[in-house]
This record gives sequence, C-alpha cells and structure tokens, in this order.
Amino acid sequence: MLARAALIAGFVAAPAAAAPIQARTQAAFDALQREQPGVRAVWRGGQPMLITGLRASAPGQSAAERAAAFIEARIDLLGRVSLQLEDVDAAGERSVVRFAQVHGALRVADHSVTVTLDDAGRVTRVLNDASPLVDVRPATITAQDARRLASARVLGVDAPGAVVSQPRKVVFAEGGHGVEGFLVLVARGPAQVVEVRVDGHDGQVFGLRDTVLR
Repeated sequence: MLARAALIAGFVAAPAAAAPIQARTQAAFDALQREQPGVRAVWRGGQPMLITGLRASAPGQSAAERAAAFIEARIDLLGRVSLQLEDVDAAGERSVVRFAQVHGALRVADHSVTVTLDDAGRVTRVLNDASPLVDVRPATITAQDARRLASARVLGVDAPGAVVSQPRKVVFAEGGHGVEGFLVLVARGPAQVVEVRVDGHDGQVFGLRDTVLR
C-alpha cells in the first residue's frame, strides 16, 4: 500500500517469474486502453517504457499525491515495483513528479518512474525506467571494501582522501535481476570526479563515468 503521508508507493510483491509479471502488465494496459482509447505505449522487455495520450484524473491535493494515486490504482501496469517520491518539478502549465525505484531500503540505480500532469491535475504521460526484480544477489563486501576498490581503479592506489563521499549502497538491476552494490565518487583531479560502480556480490568494479557534483 501507499503511505500518503510520506508519499511512498510501496507496491511490494513476492519474487515471481517474468512471464506472469508481463501478463499482468499487459492486462492492466489493455484495461487502461479500454478506459481511454487514445492511450499509446512504447514497450521494452515486456514493460511499457512510455505511456502517452492519457487524460487521467486522480485524487489528491498536490501533483505528487495525484501521481502516486494514479500509480497505486494501477499497480500491475508498472509490474508492481516499489517506488519512493524523489522530486516534483512544477513549471508553467504542467508538473513532473519523479519516483525512484527502491528495493527494501535501497535505491535501484537508474530506475525511476516519471509522471507528468497538466494544469488541471490530470496525468498525461508516464515515463517508466523501472523494472520488476525477480531476484537480488546480496553484497558480500563492505562499503570500505568498495571504497578501496574504487580508489585503486581510478587512481591506481588506495587513497581514502580522494573519495568525495561515503560509498552509497544501491541495487544495480538489468533484465529483472539485481545485485547489491556501491556507488563511489572518486576525485581524479581538482575539477574531475568519477562515479565508480562496484558489484557488491562479486567485489568487482564494472562501471566508471565522469559526473558533476551538485
């Protein structure tokens, strides 16, 4: 259920095979399309990646509450993922509400749901980067292990002072399968920071990218 006071959408389901999840998602979309024949979707991996043509009303006093209510009323449409409010951008005649996908207390990296509402508070568009997780492998290393691995990968040595912040424990997911890991920010120079992704189960660095501190 969704805790409206905290605006957390906790659509938590037990792990299930991908095929039943996709079948429920398709049925939910078909039902939505019967309600609103103008609705269209772009699909990826059995999930709607983009839903357009909506004019859906939802209860609530704010854009965030209406977006959460829309999702809660259609829990199968997005594969019963767990979501937590991340931010609200109200600009001009529309509001954009972003929910981060979570697994337990951990953020699922790069997975979110963004709901756009018009000036009348109706949901008009849903961008879905979330994905139901069939399983998640637990971390076998600590945050300090991740810090050492990240620093050594970027700088060639273990340099604790180069780590910009404490390693952030997250879940990395692809194709319905996840693994607990860490995001570590390492300063490569005065003006360059690298985000290092560490697989917490295998203890391996698997991704690096330049980033900008906010």
